[in-house]
Amino acid sequence: MKKIIILLIALLFILNTSFVFASSYQDLTTAQKNKYWDCMKDTSEGNSCIDLLKAKNYGVYRDCSIACFDLAENYNPGITDCTDTDGINYKQKGTVTSPLYPEGIEDSCYTFNPNTAKEKTYLFERACVNNKQVRYQKDCKEYGANYACNSGKCIMHNFAPVIKNTIGDKEISENQEVNFQLSASDLENDQITFEINELPDDATFDSVTGEFTFKPDFDFITHPNYQKQVDVKFRAFDGLTNSIWIKAKITVTNVNHKPVLQSIGDKEVDEQQEISFQVKASDSDNDLVGYHMYWCPDFTPPNNYGDCPFAVIPSGVSWNKETGLFEWTPTNIQAGTYGFKFYAYDAYLETDEEKIVITVNEVADSISGCTDPNANNYNSNANVDDNSCTYDISGCTDQDANNYNPNANIDDESCTYDIYGCTDQDANNYNSNANVDDGTCTYDILGCTDQDANNYNPNANIDDNSCKYNLEVQGCTDEQANNYNPDATLDDGSCNYAGELTQHFLNIEGKNRMYLVYEPHICKTQSCSLLIMFHGHGGTANNAANNYDWKNTADQNEFVAVFPESLDNLPGKDIKFGDWVIMEDYDLVGKKWDIAHVSLPLDQRYWTQDVEFTEQIIDTVNSEFDIEENKIFTTGHSYGAIFSYYIAACLPDKIAAFASHSGGLYTFMGSINWPIPARNVNEYNTPGMVIYSPGDNTIPPDTSIAMYDELIAKGQTAQIIQLPNSIGHKWDKSKNQVQWDFFIDQV
Repeated sequence: MKKIIILLIALLFILNTSFVFASSYQDLTTAQKNKYWDCMKDTSEGNSCIDLLKAKNYGVYRDCSIACFDLAENYNPGITDCTDTDGINYKQKGTVTSPLYPEGIEDSCYTFNPNTAKEKTYLFERACVNNKQVRYQKDCKEYGANYACNSGKCIMHNFAPVIKNTIGDKEISENQEVNFQLSASDLENDQITFEINELPDDATFDSVTGEFTFKPDFDFITHPNYQKQVDVKFRAFDGLTNSIWIKAKITVTNVNHKPVLQSIGDKEVDEQQEISFQVKASDSDNDLVGYHMYWCPDFTPPNNYGDCPFAVIPSGVSWNKETGLFEWTPTNIQAGTYGFKFYAYDAYLETDEEKIVITVNEVADSISGCTDPNANNYNSNANVDDNSCTYDISGCTDQDANNYNPNANIDDESCTYDIYGCTDQDANNYNSNANVDDGTCTYDILGCTDQDANNYNPNANIDDNSCKYNLEVQGCTDEQANNYNPDATLDDGSCNYAGELTQHFLNIEGKNRMYLVYEPHICKTQSCSLLIMFHGHGGTANNAANNYDWKNTADQNEFVAVFPESLDNLPGKDIKFGDWVIMEDYDLVGKKWDIAHVSLPLDQRYWTQDVEFTEQIIDTVNSEFDIEENKIFTTGHSYGAIFSYYIAACLPDKIAAFASHSGGLYTFMGSINWPIPARNVNEYNTPGMVIYSPGDNTIPPDTSIAMYDELIAKGQTAQIIQLPNSIGHKWDKSKNQVQWDFFIDQV
């Protein structure tokens, strides 16, 4: 009750205060009223007038509000240039001066309580009175129920146009036209235009007349699709309102195009000469094309083909219906004229055909013999040389002679023979007629001839009284050393345990193939691992053995090192990296390793003469030396690096790991498809190490990176080492131990 009494007292006070200037507040301009309320809310010098009212400090509030009114009444913002562009168009219903309404001098619509049940829209008519802006509020419903405020005007509500015709669904084929025209009506007779939601390809639409034309071309439907549905929508517009959308469904059916054969033309070939050609066709629908071939056994020239039965072809003809490849080598009894029909067909069994004639020319029967007129056995009737020609060849015909010539058929008395004897003129028994020393030379050799003497010389035949007794003989006393001295009685620390480099040969495909074997001294008494080092293009086994520091690495790590030597004059091959052909049919001059083309059959691709050479080296070295069979590794430089990878893939049951130094993965040796699932003896993927320098200008460094990526892609253990640019294509000896550590870690 107390609060109600206090509130009534406050209201009476406010009313009493307001009467002081209420009669003049309505006379204030809008700008002065705004100034008044700005002052009432001003807090720059402490509490505002409104704050004082809220604090119930009524006396101070009264003084504050009167001061604000005086400030507003004396406020003169200057003359306002008030302009009304269209004048007063509607009758006044009430003057609206509240600053809460939209400002501006143009007429507008204003909605009270939008989006509620009490929503109502009025026209605000702007006008100027005494150079002051005023607003008149107008309810457009006074003109009629269909009127409403729109863009600052009271206008009648517009009715949407109506499309009168029904289009319905349409069905056409490719390259067939569909055409129709829309018509619409409007209650207000407004001008009507038309709209389409999305214009299909190959269609036109006139928005003024409503005419729609659609003629899909032959490429409208992409095979294997047979039909394609086009959905379009149309509506009319009267300048204010759109009609509802009407829909039309147009179903387009495919029109197939038959394939087109490329011209084959008649062919001519001799007996026992191969003829090969590819039947090709194009299809504008991109359909998969197949091929048929028919032989016409009843063919008579020039164009009577007769009956051409299916699946009957001349003997020896090879035909691939998927690729259209025709191959034939007629025998010596197949001369004649042959009629053939070739067909190309698509998925819809539409075809194109061509008839051709293949003429097989008869070739005379061959007569073998010597065709050289200068030969002893020249045969004038022979037309095929059988290498049987014989000639007069002078030389030694005695098989026991040193210079026997098996090809000679006329002895020229040039035979020489071995005469054995001592050929040293300084020897006691020199034989001046001897041309072969038989080791029988004798000499006067001075020395101690007493076998009991410490310095007995078993080769001496003249005693020079130099015999000494009970003397110490210094030398190597270790029987395992290379320089063991059986006469030494005192070891002088000179024993030599260096490894031994020996030369070996194998006969591979009729060729005498050489390789070097370095056996560390320790490997003479224990089992050792095996490393095979392949030299680069133009290199030799001797160069690889003496210039790559592998002998020193073998001594330190106790393994046998083998250095094979490649052949000269192998056939050329395409050199590629990826799709880049570096050189076509490139023939590397000099020694190189035999790597097969990937185009060869699988049983030939990985079995070259150097694969056989390497396998026999492994078997032979394993039988002559004590080799640990699960620790056989390969490495190589340049072209030898490529072969190191290649041999590891070809002999996965023998090679436990490989390294490739300055050599990468070229397509001619299988970069697209890994040759075989490389497996070592323990059934794990063959590990590999790749070493390269970005500064290599001989073999692209990218080929080494490609090899490493291929190993990783195949799930193999792999390690890559990048050398400094300055190394270039040279061998880095400091990485020998790194390679060996990698090999041993894998087993």
